[in-house]
Amino acid sequence: RMSFGYNVLGFGSHPSRGGPLDLAYLIVAGGGGGGNFTSGGGGAGGMIAGTAIFAQAVGHAVTIGAGGAKNTNGGVNGSGSQITIPGGTNVTTVGGGHAGYHVDAGIGNGASGGSGGGGTAQGYPNRPNPGGSGTSGQGNSGGQGYGFSNENKCNSGGGGGKGASGSAAPNTTAGGAGGAGSAWLNGTTYAGGGGGQSNRSDGTGGAGGAGGGGGGAGNTNGSGSRNGSSGFGGGGGGGRNGSNVGGSGGSGVVIF
Repeated sequence: RMSFGYNVLGFGSHPSRGGPLDLAYLIVAGGGGGGNFTSGGGGAGGMIAGTAIFAQAVGHAVTIGAGGAKNTNGGVNGSGSQITIPGGTNVTTVGGGHAGYHVDAGIGNGASGGSGGGGTAQGYPNRPNPGGSGTSGQGNSGGQGYGFSNENKCNSGGGGGKGASGSAAPNTTAGGAGGAGSAWLNGTTYAGGGGGQSNRSDGTGGAGGAGGGGGGAGNTNGSGSRNGSSGFGGGGGGGRNGSNVGGSGGSGVVIF
């Protein structure tokens, strides 16, 4: 928890002249974590942008949310970010939803959050699980998983991003892509969703969404970090198995 107060410069501000500053602000929560086994992608942290008039001689409390940890199961939700603007109003974003993994229908669903985590599927019998829902005005839903009954394999859905929902896992050899984030005034894109895994022998993990989403694991791209980008609120990528684990969500950010 930090306090930004007198003569602190934010994006678009100017040197202190004693009066209030009309500033643009960006608040992004921490992204959701991906699971370690046949997991969807974590949802991006919720994102809100706006403007407000800030007094220079008054401290403004800021909380920056941590990313959710990767987990043997479906990961952990990210933590929310918050800023207190003049008048005592709290503007709060919701942490990204963690991914689903395929042990049963309840756990296979992606979790709701700022953006929802991607769902997965049980391969035999084919039982697809939906992604979690996003928070209105902050993000989008995660994609649904897809199971292959003849192989007892599955592809998992991508986590949602600020700019788009996570892609549902296709009936092919790839996990669902994470939803794209959204660009702010500084030209940088934030809050991308994590990609879902594929545990087919020829499978490729889904791409992370633009804005810091981690990529999902697959048999053909099992190595490398799957973490969402810190300072962007990106969702973690989904893990395939014990040696190709998922990624943690990226921490959020507050800019003004």
